[in-house]
Amino acid sequence: MKKDIPAFPQKGFYQHYKHDPQGEPHNYRYEVVGIARHTEDKTFTVLYRPLYKNDWFAPADFQARPLEMFMGSVEKNGATLPRFKKIDDVALVAELQKVRDTLYGAGAAICPTCSSRATFVRFNETHNSKDGTLYTRTDNECKACGTWTSTEVPKN
Repeated sequence: MKKDIPAFPQKGFYQHYKHDPQGEPHNYRYEVVGIARHTEDKTFTVLYRPLYKNDWFAPADFQARPLEMFMGSVEKNGATLPRFKKIDDVALVAELQKVRDTLYGAGAAICPTCSSRATFVRFNETHNSKDGTLYTRTDNECKACGTWTSTEVPKN
């Protein structure tokens, strides 16, 4: 009999419940880069990295947290909150992509196919949508496996 597969967070940007909007920019904001599975006890772990200066975890490439803890809730000021909340705001995601590239280098994204930290080739172009909005499109080719991915963000 197969065990139920737990819910996994999507790759992308997340905000920890400790985020302080009045604090340092992007404090407690992270990029989830993947899921790992322990080879001995078969537990799942979420791999992520901070989007702010964080010297304590060097020289590691990523931080890790047990899946159940990452997906869990916490109590704060009498309210139950998710420990991590996915960031879906398009403008904020575009800003966090720039922060990530500044901290980890352009092309630092993780390939969705092979999970490689391989260098990406980027081709940027600006185009108009039907409503006249300018967008910047970035096409990335993973040099490790050849997978192409594209993202579009509104141009400021």
